[in-house]
Amino acid sequence: MALATSVGIDVHGREKGLHMARITWGPSTDGPHEVMFETVSLANYRCSASHGACPVVDLQIPRSFIARGDIDGLAQATMPVVDHLEPLLREKLEAIPPTLIAIDSPSGFARNTFGHGRRTEKTRAPFGFAGARQIYAQMTPSLDIGKPHGGTRWSWIMFGMATFAVLGGRLPNKDRESGWRDYLGGGPDGSEPLEAFPSATIQFLRQARNAAANNAVRCLLRGMVGDQVDRPRKLIESALEYGPKALDGDDRAAALIAALSTLGTVFPDAFAAVALDDQKVRKHAPAKIGREGQITLVGSSVRERSTAY
Repeated sequence: MALATSVGIDVHGREKGLHMARITWGPSTDGPHEVMFETVSLANYRCSASHGACPVVDLQIPRSFIARGDIDGLAQATMPVVDHLEPLLREKLEAIPPTLIAIDSPSGFARNTFGHGRRTEKTRAPFGFAGARQIYAQMTPSLDIGKPHGGTRWSWIMFGMATFAVLGGRLPNKDRESGWRDYLGGGPDGSEPLEAFPSATIQFLRQARNAAANNAVRCLLRGMVGDQVDRPRKLIESALEYGPKALDGDDRAAALIAALSTLGTVFPDAFAAVALDDQKVRKHAPAKIGREGQITLVGSSVRERSTAY
């Protein structure tokens, strides 16, 4: 494949912004693979007066709409997030459009009628490591349960969903708010970037049956070049050995792992993209309602699984 470019995006809230890792892949897995990092700052994020209070600073605003399943109200209240992010994302990505994009964030709300959390967040078989080593998957709020989400640190996903909608071309110029409303209510339709989960990818690669993929990723990391790549590379190598905690909360490392989620497309002969979908789903997983999105992991010599719900 001729010099594909992958961008991984690690999404945070207003305080830390969005972190991007752009990889220009070499002609083979050996490299050289050029890596650049960028940050989309949200420090100047403000809500326009016409939309009232800020939906991210005042968490109660989206919480109440979500609990009632009020898609129209939610779209109107959170449209400032889209308005703020869209020009920033286009500025970063339009000059050199990437071939592939993967985003570390939930791509849509749950449509779970039993509780909060998407089906893809309730799978447990792919990781294998029990107890303290098991990854933590935040349960994304459901629009169909009629109860508020009890968590207090999930409002950043509004920035993540806005990123999916913008980069997936889901916001037509003539009626952007209608497009945003349709996205929030219907979720991803397959045109959006991949959804990544760095901690899950690390644990997946650490399984004994995925040793070949682990070694292949390590070799690929050694072929990466760039002014700021040394620390993220070392943290990822350490995480592949000792687990996700070794990433030390590093934003660039998380963005780089997100970019690695595209390997199944960049080097299909060496890697397979594996969707985290219906493997031993825990009790109270939702019925198969619409498309909630799926997490893409990296595997080698692993049969590709269906991503359809």
